[in-house]
Amino acid sequence: MSARTSGKFQLRSVLLFLFALWIIRFGLPYLTEELPLLFNPPSTEITRLTIATAMTPEATRLFYRQSPAIEPKPVFAQSCSKINHAAEELVALGCFRSSTQSGRIISGKIYIQSITDARFDGIMEVTAAHEMLHAVYVRLSRSEQQDLGDRLEQAALRVKDTRLAGVLKRYKDTDRELYRNELHSHLGTELGNLGDEVLEKHYRRYFTDRNQVVLLAQKSQTSFRQLDNKAQTLKTELDRLEADLKADKQSIKNADKALLANQQNIDSLKSSLMTLKNQADDSSGGNFTSLAQQFESTKSTYNIRVQDYNAQVQTHQGQVDKFNQKVDEYKQKVTNYNAIAKEERSLLGELSASPNTIKPTP
Repeated sequence: MSARTSGKFQLRSVLLFLFALWIIRFGLPYLTEELPLLFNPPSTEITRLTIATAMTPEATRLFYRQSPAIEPKPVFAQSCSKINHAAEELVALGCFRSSTQSGRIISGKIYIQSITDARFDGIMEVTAAHEMLHAVYVRLSRSEQQDLGDRLEQAALRVKDTRLAGVLKRYKDTDRELYRNELHSHLGTELGNLGDEVLEKHYRRYFTDRNQVVLLAQKSQTSFRQLDNKAQTLKTELDRLEADLKADKQSIKNADKALLANQQNIDSLKSSLMTLKNQADDSSGGNFTSLAQQFESTKSTYNIRVQDYNAQVQTHQGQVDKFNQKVDEYKQKVTNYNAIAKEERSLLGELSASPNTIKPTP
C-alpha cells in the first residue's frame, strides 16, 4: 500500500470515527433532522423569513430542520389537506406535520402558502414564526407543556382583538390540547404583552425581539382590521336605526288608532249636525231657535275637531315621511355593510369562512 493510499485510508477512518462519535453523542433521530440541511440548504426566501421575524439561532436551526417549503395556493392546499383546521374561522396559511418514533419527534415538515398580495404584507413571516413555535411545542416534555399551558390560558385572557379571540375560542371549544398548542403559537406571535415573565423568558429562546413579529402580525391584519372597524361602526348604526324604526312603527300605529278614533268622532258629530239641521228645518218658533243654537254650537265643535284632525293628519304624514327616510337610510347602510363583507371575502380569497350578510327587516 502506497503512502498516499495509506493516508486516504487513515483520513477515512478518522472521518468514520468522528461520524460514529457524532451519532453516539446526538443519536440517529438528530441525524435524520440534520442530514436534509446538508443536501438541501434553506433558500434565500426561507432565510429571509427567519431574519424578518428575529428568530434566534436555536429557533432558526429548528425551523430549517422542518424543511420549510413555500408553495403556491393549489400545491399548499394539497400539502395541508389532511391537517385539521376546522376550529379556525380562516383557512390556515401554514401547517406543520411531524412524525414520531417511540414518543420522540424524528422529523417535521412546515408548509407556508405563498402570498404576494401587498395587502397581506407580513403574513408569511408571521406564519413561519407560528409554525416554528408548533415545532417547539411538540418537542416540550409533558410537564413543560402543562406548565406553559396553564400560563398561556391566563395570558389568553389579555387578548382584546376580536378576530384572534374568536379563533382561540373555537379551538378552546374543540380540543384542550390543541387549544394549548395553538395558544403557544398565536400568543407568541400576536400578543404583545403576555403579562407573565416566565412566558416572556420562554419566547426569548426563540426570538431576539418578539415585538418584531408581533408588529408584523398587526401589519398583516391591517386591511382586515380596517374592514372590521367599518363593519362594527355600521353595525352599531344599524342597531340604533332598527331600534328607532321599531319605536317609530309603534308610534305610527298609535297615531293611526288616534286618527281613526278622531275620524269616528267627527263622523258622529257630522251625523248629529245633520239630525239637528233636519229637526230645525221641521220646527218653528222657540223650538226652532233652540235647535238652531244647538246646531251652531255643534257645528263650531265639529269645525274645531276637523281642524285638529287635519293638523293631526299632517303631523302623522310627517312621521311617515321621516320613517320612510329612515328605512331608506337603513337599507343603504345594510348595502354598505354587505359591500364590506364582500370586500372582506375578496381579501380572504379561498378562506373557509366569510362574514355573514344581513338582510333589511323593516
